[in-house]
Amino acid sequence: MSGGRRMDQARSHGERLRSLLFHMLEARQWMLREDQVTEERSRSFYTLLLVASGDCSLYADDGLIPALEQSCFILPPRQRWYISNYSGEEVLLYEITFKMIDADSESVFREPLRPIHYNWRLFPYSRGLKLTRQLTAEEGQEPDSGAESGFSANPGMDWLNRRLVFQTLIGMLLEHNSEHITSGGALPSAERSIAFIEEHYNLPLSIKHLAEQAGMPQSQYVSMIKQLTGSAPLDFLNQLRIKHAKTLLVTTGDPLREIAKKVGFEDEYYFSRRFRQSTGIAPRQYAQSMRGSKKIIDDAGHEVRIPLSPRRIVYFGEVLGDLLALGVRPVGSNLYELGTSWLSEEDGGLEGIEDIGIPFRLSKARALEPDLIILSNMDERIYGEISAIAPTIVYNSYDSLLPRLRRLGEWLGKGEEADSFMDRYSLLLEDARLAWKQGMSNGEKASVFICHRGRKWFVMGRLGLSELLHNVDGTSLTDGIRALIAAGDAYLMIDRQDIAKHAGDILFIPMPENSSSRETTEQMLRSDLWLSIPAVRRGLAFVVEESRWNLYDAISRIRQLEHLQSLIDRVHENRD
Repeated sequence: MSGGRRMDQARSHGERLRSLLFHMLEARQWMLREDQVTEERSRSFYTLLLVASGDCSLYADDGLIPALEQSCFILPPRQRWYISNYSGEEVLLYEITFKMIDADSESVFREPLRPIHYNWRLFPYSRGLKLTRQLTAEEGQEPDSGAESGFSANPGMDWLNRRLVFQTLIGMLLEHNSEHITSGGALPSAERSIAFIEEHYNLPLSIKHLAEQAGMPQSQYVSMIKQLTGSAPLDFLNQLRIKHAKTLLVTTGDPLREIAKKVGFEDEYYFSRRFRQSTGIAPRQYAQSMRGSKKIIDDAGHEVRIPLSPRRIVYFGEVLGDLLALGVRPVGSNLYELGTSWLSEEDGGLEGIEDIGIPFRLSKARALEPDLIILSNMDERIYGEISAIAPTIVYNSYDSLLPRLRRLGEWLGKGEEADSFMDRYSLLLEDARLAWKQGMSNGEKASVFICHRGRKWFVMGRLGLSELLHNVDGTSLTDGIRALIAAGDAYLMIDRQDIAKHAGDILFIPMPENSSSRETTEQMLRSDLWLSIPAVRRGLAFVVEESRWNLYDAISRIRQLEHLQSLIDRVHENRD
């Protein structure tokens, strides 16, 4: 390694930032329609993504990053990424590509500035959005009325102005996202004020006093606190007080007036009113319900106190049918693509379950006033935000069906229902094993392929129909898929041209609900590549509906076992 490179690596992050020059290449605005998945992208330079309205999901190297409204990400060069929108509404995005030059070495800089999932703080957001809109205006065109200034009709001067605007935008991002930049200014003052409120919530605090303490006008203070916490200062303060009051209500027998005083409310009646507004029930009702509670260890290792008999559960994940199989009907869940599933045909279907969207919408969940949230996601960043709403437990939906359902039954006081389901499942599984053994030729191996995330192809492993067939007959799948399952892998992403390499004697293709993935699948089924596969030529390739055969919740598994004979019959008919 050269001496210059060693010196470069030894420099602090702050010193490196001060030596970087930022040069904008392109800026554009695009609308992501409902149910759309973009093509995978990989730029040669940095990409700044700003979600202006709506919620979507960003996939970077196939890792999921919730991209909620007002979030901002900077992706490094050569980073593979794409975006999916399953939120039920259009999403407005801004994309800016730029490069960085290290002025000291006069070389192109390509290292990540932050971890990929880092949500860059843009403050004040309204000003950052105005600058971004200016950057995406057509040359010679006046930006929208929200922009701070127009551009000259002279293309050269127009581009110069854009560069100046871009430098301002980058400056805002660096100012509020670098630990090495001086802590002076309004934003650090607001952050210190938030820390003060969190520590001294029980004192008689006023917005006027807090603004003076932070050294800024009251209107600016209110705006900044709301930007940072999502709530106005007084609402944020009352939320903290009610949170601490909940603990005192459960752990002490103090009178309401004492609890109100301890957390900062001078008036017992005002405390009760605010508590009811926040939780939907009176303080004493809450105490009675939570005293009937228990501590559990969830699948991520969190120790959580949950109600013995939760009445308003919000579930977010892939296995809503696990709850329904135990007779538990949540008040909210993510319902995308479940309208044509077997879950919709159960008694009551999905009626009365509010769709909270994908990604998880905090505002919708909060409005449902849950007393328990069940989250099939191990991401601690997501868990922290959601657990602030209500007691939250992580449920590993990728675990095998029976062990995970037994745990869920224990948590929710539905042990008998779990035992009853497992007895029924075991009987159906034995019937399915016998039917498969009698109906399939010796030595035939199956493969399951699916197109997802727009135009990506996967061979399925420990998930969906592949896992079902493996449970029915451990030798029913190709050696490659069995190796995936043995390794605990849910799937393997493959190139389109490699499908033939993974094809068995019998092929199953779950047809996606997503429009772009469905179109890609239909194109594949007409392609020469597909028609040349031996199993396809023999007529042993079968299309099934993803919403029925690729789900792996408890209800879907029961229905799949009940209908497996229909798949076996289709194989027989085509073989004959």
